[in-house]
Amino acid sequence: MWLGVFLNLKVLSLRFNKLNGSIVSTSIKGYMFPQLRVFDLSYNEFIGDLPTVLFKIFKAMANEDEDRIPQGQRYLKHKNYYYQDSLVIGMKGQEREIVKILITFTAIDLSCNEFEGHIPNSIGDLLALRELNLSHNMFTGLIPGSLGNLSVLESLDLSSNQIGGAIPGQLTSISSLEVLNLSHNKLVGCIPQGSQFNTFEANSYQGNDGLKGKPLSQGCGNGMTPQLPASKEFHQEDDLSFLSGCTVKVVAIGYGCGILFGLFMGSLMLLTGKPEFIARFVEEEAYKLAMKVKRRKSNTRRRRRN
Repeated sequence: MWLGVFLNLKVLSLRFNKLNGSIVSTSIKGYMFPQLRVFDLSYNEFIGDLPTVLFKIFKAMANEDEDRIPQGQRYLKHKNYYYQDSLVIGMKGQEREIVKILITFTAIDLSCNEFEGHIPNSIGDLLALRELNLSHNMFTGLIPGSLGNLSVLESLDLSSNQIGGAIPGQLTSISSLEVLNLSHNKLVGCIPQGSQFNTFEANSYQGNDGLKGKPLSQGCGNGMTPQLPASKEFHQEDDLSFLSGCTVKVVAIGYGCGILFGLFMGSLMLLTGKPEFIARFVEEEAYKLAMKVKRRKSNTRRRRRN
């Protein structure tokens, strides 16, 4: 912590060492690290809880005004606005070597250690923070809703921890968020929708068996992927196709079966003479029909002779 007495220190990168032990809150003073903008302790062997007071002393990361460069000088490679030394840092899920980097760039990378306990709510006060990587630790508890205050945050990686509970809806208010990785935790509930959350793919949430909703295959509410309701026109077309296809087939089958059944029963009754009243009725009707035909023929012959 004695490094904090350097008032002009802006970048502290101690990555890829074998540093160990815990960060003791009693040794942290409010006047330390006043200009620090990049805090990288990744790939070490640090243990224990993260003190809340640690993030309260990073005044430069909490000041949004310091994130602004005069409009006319924003893209000038002036030594006052760029770090002169190269910097290797994890950015948006990738390891990158930055040769020229704006002094307004702010990042905290504590990944690949053995930190545990809850993620401090005080991180949500670092309003100028652009990169936050707490992955591959042993953090428990919930994702702080205060992270939704980080309005310029571009990358958030909390993967490979033991964080539980639901994803706070406040995170959807971060319109600048480009990379999100919450995979391999113990998160549950529905994934918030809206803003940048509509752009993240399933790999941002994999390894959380209790999560549901888009873009995962398991939908919210009924355990199934939600289906869009069919339109009224679609149902009407379905009904029309049913009437024009099925109904014609049914009617044709009915007529055919009826004719075949009638012929069969008629032949059977005439051959067997049973039942007698139906056979007698059929014979009488057949006799009457034959007499009518005979009379018509006789009348026709008489007319021709006259």
